[in-house]
Amino acid sequence: MSKYMDHQQFEYFDNLSEAISNVDLIMALRIQNERLENTLSINHKDYVKSYQITLDNLQLAKKIFVIPSRPVNWGIELEKMSSFFQIQKLKAK
Repeated sequence: MSKYMDHQQFEYFDNLSEAISNVDLIMALRIQNERLENTLSINHKDYVKSYQITLDNLQLAKKIFVIPSRPVNWGIELEKMSSFFQIQKLKAK
């Protein structure tokens, strides 16, 4: 976490499932694939396992809005698009 961030203005989570269960909104930023394995210390498979927003982890949310960046890398930051339509059905019950 950056030393330049004002830590009083946000809550930091290092576990995606815990974060999702405590927020009302998720801003999903697009990873630059060309930088994933060249400059970051994580490979594609580990990134997806740790940080991908999925149908399973969204079910932990009480009520959630996901705002994806454009273009969306379906299958990387966000699970397949069809899963997000299933969320609407689950939350409507």
